[in-house]
Amino acid sequence: MSKIEPSLVVTPVARLLIFSAANEATPFIDPKTKKEKGDKMYRATLLIPVSENIDAIKAAMAKAAKIKNADVASDGWKKCLKSGNKLIEKAIAKNPEKSADRLSYYKDHWVIEAKSKFKPDFSKAVNGNAVEVVEEMVAREFYSGCFVKAELNFVATEIEGDPI
Repeated sequence: MSKIEPSLVVTPVARLLIFSAANEATPFIDPKTKKEKGDKMYRATLLIPVSENIDAIKAAMAKAAKIKNADVASDGWKKCLKSGNKLIEKAIAKNPEKSADRLSYYKDHWVIEAKSKFKPDFSKAVNGNAVEVVEEMVAREFYSGCFVKAELNFVATEIEGDPI
């Protein structure tokens, strides 16, 4: 049996957003939504300025899809990378009064909505070296609005039903 290569990529500097954190001790854990089945997930949103080169991220996503099933067309996969400007337009079309201000930080950014059932590893740069952040300090070091470089491992998920 051959070992499957992970689809790893390190993002450019991104702003970290954590919404609806369950509590301060575990800021990246969100309860499941109505659409999801199973356990709680670790979640975070990354905002990358559109001026940054994201070719490596797109390549990692394509690699993950090819590894999973090369026969599925690119529009048959769920997309975790989205245009912030398009998300704003879509939200305004649904509810013009509420959405414009609420999503203004998405403007001119790529948005990556990351989630995993696996606990993420947290480290920070100290004198040019990666140093693990102890669990008790994660909420102080990584908070909504801080800047990060994230290492992501993409896993492709097919869209259920007819992709529209």
